Amino acid sequence: MVPAMDGVCICVIRHQDLSAAQLLTHTIWMLADAAECDVKPRSPDEHGACSVLQLAYEKGKDIHIFIASGTGLVSDQAAGTSYQMQRGLRLISNDKLGKGKSNLFKRLIFLQPAIPSILYPTEDTCTKEKLAMMEIEMSNAARLLSLNSSSGNFQLKTFLSATETVMVDELGEDKDDLRKWSSFQCVTKLKNWSTSTQVGEMQKCHLSRWPAWPMKGRSDGNALTLDFLAKYSAAVMVDMLHSLSIEENNKLGTRNVVRTTPKVGEMVTLRASVQNMVMSIQTWNREANSKGTADEYGCYNVVRHRDPKKFDSITIWRAHCVECYGHDRGAEGRRK
Repeated sequence: MVPAMDGVCICVIRHQDLSAAQLLTHTIWMLADAAECDVKPRSPDEHGACSVLQLAYEKGKDIHIFIASGTGLVSDQAAGTSYQMQRGLRLISNDKLGKGKSNLFKRLIFLQPAIPSILYPTEDTCTKEKLAMMEIEMSNAARLLSLNSSSGNFQLKTFLSATETVMVDELGEDKDDLRKWSSFQCVTKLKNWSTSTQVGEMQKCHLSRWPAWPMKGRSDGNALTLDFLAKYSAAVMVDMLHSLSIEENNKLGTRNVVRTTPKVGEMVTLRASVQNMVMSIQTWNREANSKGTADEYGCYNVVRHRDPKKFDSITIWRAHCVECYGHDRGAEGRRK
């Protein structure tokens, strides 16, 4: 979830275990296919992505889509990931959805997949595990190469996301022979529109000797931490404001495109009230309180109260915790 900020609200819809190909099929493709047949798209989920996009389209709202798939890093693989990026751009540029400025689909941003931290392979890691991790890295590298190779096309309906550097470690040189000789295919020089027989330029690529790897602090087990979620949400909001700025400049004919700084501090406060349901409430409380001020204590038990409760006194806070949880909780959220 990305909390609203500066008067900008982003509708977030989560599909579990879907690849990038499946996400595009269940959203943009359904709209484009229905438009081709001159019918209204039908979706079994009235609150799903397809229904929400159709509602925005019918109301004449500008549509900016953000898409990310951790599952797609494995199932789509490198070539498939970059191909789906081209497919998505082609779908939102369909003439049946509008031509030129009349097309309400303004941008399709491919975010860094918000996956948990992964231990980087060492010399003792077996070959099978190394290959599995390299597949994930190659898929993400293909996504970045596709975007970077297309950066010179200022008419392209996408751009490099601010999420790319969120809690990512730049590691030292890796001289592993398996990494050195492994290669992957990647679609480069993306276009807004292409025929089925002309999809960018397929290139043979290799992984960098200096890998970028998900930082350890981005997850606790398999649950994404509050720190990562706040920074990621702040980066997505930067992308949203940047996309709106580009569209405003296109309408006015100016070149004052703005890219703001992520407001991580404000986003931590807003995101703390929305618990990551994969994480235990005890761990979430501990993280939320560690990010707050030293003289303020909060209870984020959304089961008992939807809005967080804030207290200036630790005595009053502990009394509330006894009532809320049935036992006392330490100042860091641990049972005592």
